Amino acid sequence: MPSYRFCRSDDIPRLVEAYNRCWLASFPDAEPLDEAGLKRWIREEQLWTSSCMLAVEGSEPVAVLLGCKRDDATRIHRLAVHPEHRRLGHGGHLLTSLSSKLAILGPPLLVAELPDDREDLAAFFRACGWEAGPRSADWSRPPGDGETGAPAGMVIPFTVDDLLANDAFETGPERAWGRDLPALEARRDRLEGLAVATFEGIEATWLCDPGDPPRLLSFGTAERGVADRGAADGGSAEAAFRSLLAAWTQHHGPALEVPRVHESEIPAAWLESTGFHRGRSWTSWSAEAEPA
Repeated sequence: MPSYRFCRSDDIPRLVEAYNRCWLASFPDAEPLDEAGLKRWIREEQLWTSSCMLAVEGSEPVAVLLGCKRDDATRIHRLAVHPEHRRLGHGGHLLTSLSSKLAILGPPLLVAELPDDREDLAAFFRACGWEAGPRSADWSRPPGDGETGAPAGMVIPFTVDDLLANDAFETGPERAWGRDLPALEARRDRLEGLAVATFEGIEATWLCDPGDPPRLLSFGTAERGVADRGAADGGSAEAAFRSLLAAWTQHHGPALEVPRVHESEIPAAWLESTGFHRGRSWTSWSAEAEPA
C-alpha cells in the first residue's frame, strides 16, 4: 500500500530522488535535478518543502508534488506520477491533500501553468475541479533576426530596487509566476535592466536575465494596462518597447527569449513586428482550497 506525506526541509535529498525517478520518466528530455537545483527553486520560485508531498510504495517514490508558496497563492511547480503507477489515483490524492491543508492554513488559492499542447494535463486538472484562466505564450528572437535600430530618447540603467522605488510594476492575475514581482525580487542580483526616462520621470522599464540566451522577464510603462489603451497611449508604449529593445540589442545582440508573457504586458503584434517567433502557449489554471 502506498503512503503519502508532506515534507520537511531535511527531505530535500528524497524530493530530488523522487523528481528524478518520476518526472524524468515522463519527460526524458528534462534536465536531472540535484540538491543545488532544488535549493535554487526554493530561493527563486518560492518553493516550500512543507508544500511538497511524496507518495511512496515500499522504498520507492511513485509520485511527487513540488509546491511553491506566496502570500496570495500556492503554485503546483511539478506534479509527476511514475508511469508504472499511473491511473491509481496518486496524483489526485496529492492535490486533494494539499488543498485540504491549505483550506486550514492558507493561502486558499492554488494555481498551475499548463502547456496548451498537453490536453491530458488539462483533462486531469479539470477533473480535479480546476478552472482555466489567462493564457500566455513563449516568444523568441534568434541571433540575426529582427531590427536593431537605434534607441530613441534617454535610456538609462535600471534595477529591481529602482522598480520598487518608482512603484513602476503592475501586478495582476495575468502575470505568470516567474514574471511577477516576487520572482523578480528573488533574482534581483543577476537581473539587468533598462528604462526610458524623461523630465517627468520613468516612462518604461525592462528587466532581463542575461543568460544564454537572455530572457526578458518584465516590461512595463508608467501608463498601466498596455493592451487596453487607446491608439495614442498604445503608440507611445510600443515606441518605448522598441527603444528598450534596440538599446538592449546594441549591447547584447538580438537573441532574446520572452517566456510566458501575457498580451496585457507585451502585445503579440509588437513582438511579431520586431522579429520574435511565437512558441509554446500556456494556460493558467486555478482552484480554491477545500477541506477534505
